[in-house]
Amino acid sequence: MIEFVDPPDETWPLGSWGWGADCPCGTSEYRGYGRATHTRWHMDWATGLHVPVSLECQAPLARVTGDSPMPDRKTAYRLGQLMRREEGYDFCLLPDPVTWKVHQRWPVAYLALWRERAIGLLIVGQVKRWGWNKPDAEGYVHFDQREPSRAVAGIFVCANYRRRGVGRRLVELVAERERVARDEFAWLMPLSDGGNALAASVAGDGLRLCNSVPWE
Repeated sequence: MIEFVDPPDETWPLGSWGWGADCPCGTSEYRGYGRATHTRWHMDWATGLHVPVSLECQAPLARVTGDSPMPDRKTAYRLGQLMRREEGYDFCLLPDPVTWKVHQRWPVAYLALWRERAIGLLIVGQVKRWGWNKPDAEGYVHFDQREPSRAVAGIFVCANYRRRGVGRRLVELVAERERVARDEFAWLMPLSDGGNALAASVAGDGLRLCNSVPWE
């Protein structure tokens, strides 16, 4: 079986960040959450989620859609919420598990699984328009390419597993499952610093960008 990473350290670094407003997980007492809520969210953000039996058998990569069992959809949505809170997004990039439409082609959530835990998430869609990462003199990217392209709407790796190649391996496995080349993904803007570095390392000089949620 393909594995993503070596086992992470036993400790998780909540104590070094304290309980202030700047906790990287995006949840803290300062923002109106109690200590128990912050601890629970922080642990999930750092170490990943226990997965239901229906996901365990798909390791190391699980595919979740509106047709998937409710526990699978809830796990994917929880990871999407962890990403949303850390990045400060206004909404989750995945539909609510209850309202996620059956037979809906997009989005598709891919989960990186490691030792009965979901430690990463990559959300895939498809866009009708995208542009090369070649800003003009004023810094604007022109979305003038009209051919359909698979798109990475979001990617998230739990904190204890970062800088271990999980994100890159996740992109590789998803590209293989979707039967597209790694550099054929369009990446939804804006990208975080980590996301930009990952996208550039995967696509090289041919980085594709898009600016609309790839299933609307």
